Amino acid sequence: MPHAKHRVLLTIVLAVLVLPAAAQDATPPRRLALEAISPHNTMAFASFAGIDACSKAAEGLGLYDLFAHPQTQAFLSQLIGRYNELAAQTPAEFQGPWDMLKGVFSGRVAFALTGLSIATDSTIPVMPSAVVALDISSNPNATRDLVAMTLNQMQPMLDQQGITHEVKPFKEVDVHVYKVNFGGLNFAFCYAYLENLLLVSVGQGPIRKCINFSKRESPKTLATSPLFQRCRNRSKGDTLVEFYAGIDAIKRRFKLLIPNDILEQIDASGFGGANALYLASAIHGGDSFDTIYLDAPAPRSGMLALDGGRPLSPKTLDLIPPDALAFVALRCDFATAWDTAWTSFASLGGPEMAVQGQGMVAAVERELGFSLRGDILAALGHEFAIYAEMPRDLRVPKIVASIEVRDREKASALIGALLTQIPANFRTIEHRDHTIHMAAPRGWQNFPGSPCYTLTADRLLVSPTRSGIEEALDRLDHVAQQSPGIAAASASFRACVKGMPWDKSSAIWWIDTKRVLGFAYEAAYDILPGITPDSLPIDITRMPPAKTFLAHMSSLGGVGYSDKDGLVFQCRTIGFASALAIAARIVDRAPGAAPWVLERMMDSFR
Repeated sequence: MPHAKHRVLLTIVLAVLVLPAAAQDATPPRRLALEAISPHNTMAFASFAGIDACSKAAEGLGLYDLFAHPQTQAFLSQLIGRYNELAAQTPAEFQGPWDMLKGVFSGRVAFALTGLSIATDSTIPVMPSAVVALDISSNPNATRDLVAMTLNQMQPMLDQQGITHEVKPFKEVDVHVYKVNFGGLNFAFCYAYLENLLLVSVGQGPIRKCINFSKRESPKTLATSPLFQRCRNRSKGDTLVEFYAGIDAIKRRFKLLIPNDILEQIDASGFGGANALYLASAIHGGDSFDTIYLDAPAPRSGMLALDGGRPLSPKTLDLIPPDALAFVALRCDFATAWDTAWTSFASLGGPEMAVQGQGMVAAVERELGFSLRGDILAALGHEFAIYAEMPRDLRVPKIVASIEVRDREKASALIGALLTQIPANFRTIEHRDHTIHMAAPRGWQNFPGSPCYTLTADRLLVSPTRSGIEEALDRLDHVAQQSPGIAAASASFRACVKGMPWDKSSAIWWIDTKRVLGFAYEAAYDILPGITPDSLPIDITRMPPAKTFLAHMSSLGGVGYSDKDGLVFQCRTIGFASALAIAARIVDRAPGAAPWVLERMMDSFR
């Protein structure tokens, strides 16, 4: 029997030999992502979350919670029952492929356009270097079986078309090549399995490039690119859809093909400083959270600097009442926008179009009696806002537009000249220190309203109602201290823009969805049961009450702002991510082969 000291030594030796191997076996297999095997200067990239991720993301959606509510399920019970009845009859020859197809798309789908490649297996000398990648890690066998079954069924057609197949190993990866002759042009469709990915491309080059990146683990990939990371960091929540355009990479590759005058105009418009465009749609806070980001580091010029690098003033937001149904407010240098747009039009359109455009503008200016650029835009400021208000005590709805004014005297003269062109008589009334001008259109008997305007020291206010403009003046003059603006008093607005830098934004929009939809839904709840035929596949009398419906609605809105890195637009909507998540949930959970069942349901309703 070994001595105790020997047993300890033997244990140490075994640990040294066995534990590393055990640890290696316990290491999870590497999961590749297309951005990790694509070059850092990729021109375009897009990805879509798979059915599994989208289905799970639906659990956080207000719309899905409404659909899953017992009252909604009772309302749709006839439709759901009919679907389940047909689903139970799904033939096996449809159910099997449908389950395989769901398995194939259970993981992420991505696309990358990395540039142009010299095709070695094609008569087309230069082809786009693009690849599609499917993450098959959750259902690798289902994917392989479906691909094999599909190609086997297509084999007679492939033989008839003269399409040949061969396998070309490349660095221990089998690349399947299908050579096609179409109209005298030879090219190849290819696919390969690379760890957890199914790669598909036209030509072998894009797949081989991905294999090379996966083998050498180059640090210069799209995933590690600071530019791409900066774009991705702008999104929030569970990103289901994203699109990236490497503007700088595109310009570098095609610079020699773009005429110099167009490049000069791109630079003059300010877009010459843009490096990338990124769009993302995610699930966050019960809604789609959409992000648009233009990477263009400061200092910016032209169309990318229209906000002057400044947010909306508190005075503009204080003008918007807390009872507003919806509003849009933005800060924009309209004069710079005019100059930049006109310069680009004149340059790109050529001398003849420039002369025609100048003639049209001159004709309008002669009719008005003043210059559009030199008078109107010079008199206007940078801030604009318009809102619709529905007071909760059921008074008259109000709509008010506010435009910042830089030169009050010039603005007053321009308005006076403009009003001579309008067939209306004007009356003036005093509201404290302000003069309100009310219009009475000539020839219109019993006109339902009194459109009016007033010019303050720094704003032009326009409204179809006298009460609307008077209340706006009260807020501007701080008379109604007990009724602060929407940013301070509306919990619904603050909940909508939570996580967005609304106080640093140069553009804001918002809509109180509950109040906008509440009246329409309640009217439908009261009216539809009496006018809807019994032949409908739903029981209209079991509509969820308005309280249930509105409990799952939230306000929608968004902001736009700029920082040192670029321009950002964020909004909370019922957007693409919501639609994708709900569709994936239905596909994931619905029994039967959905296409076959839905076709039979449509036939039964005809």
